[in-house]
Amino acid sequence: MLVSIYIYLIKVCDGANNYHSAEKEKKDAKISNLDPKRLQNVGIFLKTFKLTNKEIKEAILMFNEDILNLENTKKLRDNLPQDEEMQRIKQYIADGSPIDKLEAVDLFFSEVDQIPDLKTRVDCLYFKLLFPSKWNELRPALLRVKKATTELKSKGQNWLKLLEIILAVGNFLNSGTAKGAANAFGLDSLGKLNDTKAEGSNKTLLRYIVEYVMTKYPEVLTFVDEIGAVKYATKVSYETIQSDINELRKSINDTDKRIPNVKKSEDKFDVFHRVMPDTLKDAKTKFEELEKLFQKVDEEYKALLVFYGEDAKTPPEKFYSTVTDFISLWDKLHKEILKDKEKEEKARAKAVETEKKSAEAAAQIKKDRATSKEDRASRLRSTMEQVSSSVNAEVNGENGTNTPAAKEEDDDSGLLDNALSMLKKQGNDNIMAKRRFRRQETLRAKQKEKDGVTSSSTTTATSTTTSTTSASTASSSTTKKPLASLASLTRK
Repeated sequence: MLVSIYIYLIKVCDGANNYHSAEKEKKDAKISNLDPKRLQNVGIFLKTFKLTNKEIKEAILMFNEDILNLENTKKLRDNLPQDEEMQRIKQYIADGSPIDKLEAVDLFFSEVDQIPDLKTRVDCLYFKLLFPSKWNELRPALLRVKKATTELKSKGQNWLKLLEIILAVGNFLNSGTAKGAANAFGLDSLGKLNDTKAEGSNKTLLRYIVEYVMTKYPEVLTFVDEIGAVKYATKVSYETIQSDINELRKSINDTDKRIPNVKKSEDKFDVFHRVMPDTLKDAKTKFEELEKLFQKVDEEYKALLVFYGEDAKTPPEKFYSTVTDFISLWDKLHKEILKDKEKEEKARAKAVETEKKSAEAAAQIKKDRATSKEDRASRLRSTMEQVSSSVNAEVNGENGTNTPAAKEEDDDSGLLDNALSMLKKQGNDNIMAKRRFRRQETLRAKQKEKDGVTSSSTTTATSTTTSTTSASTASSSTTKKPLASLASLTRK
């Protein structure tokens, strides 16, 4: 029983607390007279300022460009209070409802609505900030188109020369046909040059023209630099320029009409009527200059289209893109050809270097062979001398004499190159012949002794031996060259 009572008391207390919380929330709840989505969007915008409503109000009156730059002013234009919204807020305040109950966005609308002609002031501030930005954007764009037009018509002489060469090549290829005597061609034909190839070859007609110009007319290659401004003109939208100029014209006229109708504020920060008249005057002057520039550029561009025989409705960005695409393709092929030539030069230089090294190697081999031949000849002469000396020594020894071989006085033996291989054999044959002769003499002497004529035979043998010995000695002593000595033995 006590537990039940305790639980009941807890529930009563919780209920009382919830009631007081609900009452507090109801008391603290903010009130808005705006659409929920609108309330949310404006609330997000206000958080970007991080300023009080009063500071924002003063910035509008003062044309404070540090706070209200172009981007913030554009957002402010989209987040100003509408007439029906201000009617609901004013009615809420008129009914005596507490202002501190209003949402921050309602309070912001209530604060800035105190500025006379708020929307006109903000629009004029936006014009003041927008015009210099647009002017700085449009004028350089028009000057880019103007410069590109001038280069293509008059300054790009090598460009025009290149077009003449292309026309001549086309007429040559089409000779004998209806297209073989053309006076001009459309610029859209430039892109087709790289699609035309010779039969059985991968070389395109454009590559052939590039190589031809590099060889015959190298000065024409500078056309890329002469018409360098064309690539910048391709980034200009002529249609956008016309639209922006028309919009500026409309803004100037509207601002000119609205400025006199803006009521002066009692606030000391209000500078509208001191700033806007001079701003508008300066804008008119610059706009007149911009408009004249546009007219001149437009006239020159139309004349350029006539000069090239192009359609008068061709927009500049398309016309200049055609030229730029061709230049890019030309430049690409030019670089490829230079790269190929560089490779060929390197290959040629490498071949020359290889040939040079081969020649040097061959010369070295020839030199080595000559040196080796001289060495072999030297060794041959030395061997010949040794063999000759040996043979003479043996021959002299067989004859019983110790006469030394005569020294060689000159290197020319007078024999054939194969004498070396014969010397040893000839010497041995001579020695054997002498030995046989001596044995025969001995046998004859013994035979005579048997026959009883020993004394006579002995005398004859002695005389013969003496004469033979004398002849050998004389031959050995009188011969100057070893090879000559061998030759005399051979003759015997």
